Amino acid sequence: MGDADGTGITFRLFGLPFLVIGFYITFGQLFHRAWEWPRVTYLVTSKRLMIVSGLFAPRIASLYLDNLNALVLRYSLLDRIGNTGSIVMDSIQFMAVDDAAGVLHLIQQAREQAKKQGS
Repeated sequence: MGDADGTGITFRLFGLPFLVIGFYITFGQLFHRAWEWPRVTYLVTSKRLMIVSGLFAPRIASLYLDNLNALVLRYSLLDRIGNTGSIVMDSIQFMAVDDAAGVLHLIQQAREQAKKQGS
């Protein structure tokens, strides 16, 4: 059955998947990350730095302390507003960390211990 102008329901629904995909590309990633953010965990062990994240399946990023080259403490505008800081390592980043300077010091101590144990 068609409408008065000759278009059927199938033709009208044809664009719906494209709208849904466009909405997800535009806004979905923001909602996804906002939902995932409270579930991100940063770990400092005696041998590695790890980030555990993921909504449905855990994703783990890790970096061995004895391979760690650069450590940078950053305070972006959002960090200043939230009274947090970000620690940037070689390939991973701890973002929006409370007491970022203290955590950086902890990582530096753990790195020194790892180097002593590796020697």
